[in-house]
Order: sequence, then structure tokens, then C-alpha cells
Amino acid sequence: MQRLSDDELFDVLDGAANEEVVQRHHYWLKADASYHEYFTELSQMHNDLGALSIEVPSMAFENKVMHQWELAQARSLRPALTKWMPFLFVAIVSIISAACMLITGANQSPAPETGLLKQLNVNVPIIQQVLLLLNAILFLLVVERMLRKRLKQHY
Repeated sequence: MQRLSDDELFDVLDGAANEEVVQRHHYWLKADASYHEYFTELSQMHNDLGALSIEVPSMAFENKVMHQWELAQARSLRPALTKWMPFLFVAIVSIISAACMLITGANQSPAPETGLLKQLNVNVPIIQQVLLLLNAILFLLVVERMLRKRLKQHY
């Protein structure tokens, strides 16, 4: 006669086993002491598991998990503008700097040179172009930060 599997033993403990399985079980209980010990351990474990209550998570925990899930979903659905913001910023800076170079390069009016500028041998139009470019970059940085803050508050 074949020994019972764990599933069949749990069916016996639950009272859901058929007659053939119950007969085999009684046979092995009388015939094998190790089977009897194993069945005693399983029955004790079965009783202990039956006595445990199933824990139900509290509503506060469930609400917190659901809130975090919604936040995670909202972050993943951010608009493409925030993902492409650095690239957009670099493109705008490039366009403005190229436009500033063209405008100031085409409109080369003689700058008033003072005695100090002549002594230092400084090229005033180049300084004007660099300062204009730096101002444009700073302006775009400020605008980009403002847009980022508004998009983060909105989403």
C-alpha cells in the first residue's frame, strides 16, 4: 500500500478525504511509527494554523498605501514638457545666443572708447556680446526654474 501524500494527509485532517484514503491512513498509522509521528506533527500544525486569526490591515494603512499608489501613478504620468525641459532649455539658449551674435555682429557701431579702455586694449563689442549672452542665459534659467516649480505644484 502506498503512503499518503501531504495533500491527502491534510484532506484527512480537514475531514474531506474519501474512504480509500482514510483506510490507507489507518493502515499506515498502525504499521509505521515514523508515519504516526509525522501525522501527529502535521495535525498539531494544522490545529495551530486553524487557531490563528487572519489579520486584516487597518483602514488607515490601506488608505496610506492607496494614497502613495496614486502619487506614484501621478509622478509617472508627468507631461513630456518636464522630461524634455533641459533639452528645450539648451535649444532656446543656443537660438538666443546665435541671434545675439548675429544682431550685435551685424550692427557694429563704434563704441565710445575711453582712455582706460584704450590703455587696457579691450575689444568692447566682444564684451558686449558676452554680457548679452550671459544675461540671456540667466533669464532662461530663471524662467525654467519658475516653470519647473509650477509644473511640480500642478502635478
